[in-house]
Amino acid sequence: SRALPDKTWACNSCGAVALEWSATCGNCHAFDTIIWKEPPRVEQLHTVLFSKGEELQAQIIENEKLG
Repeated sequence: SRALPDKTWACNSCGAVALEWSATCGNCHAFDTIIWKEPPRVEQLHTVLFSKGEELQAQIIENEKLG
């Protein structure tokens, strides 16, 4: 089981995370949208679509990182 992330100040309009409460969002400048909530979650990317040349190059780069 994973622990839940600590809550943070975030804009309810654009989702930007803020270090502290403010009357306006520093990102989208919306008024009265900063709320105390769980931060957005980052999901693992499983599939990335490339053209054939980019896919081959990505595999080579990944193999170099592993080797």
